Amino acid sequence: MPAAWPQVASRALANIAPQETRSTAQYVSLAFGDRQVFQQLFQVAADEGRDTPARLAAIELLIQVPNPELVP
Repeated sequence: MPAAWPQVASRALANIAPQETRSTAQYVSLAFGDRQVFQQLFQVAADEGRDTPARLAAIELLIQVPNPELVP
């Protein structure tokens, strides 16, 4: 992970950023192996109280980047 990525990601993942920007930052963070973003997306995907589109978006991001924790 590039040294400056955490600062860039924190701005891109802020709630004031457009959804497309947040999704891209989440994807890149996952590709860099950011465990925090993985855990956040996993929690959204597993949260039955969340709306379906949010859960599906989290799942779509999670399956795009190989992760040994998702494979039995």
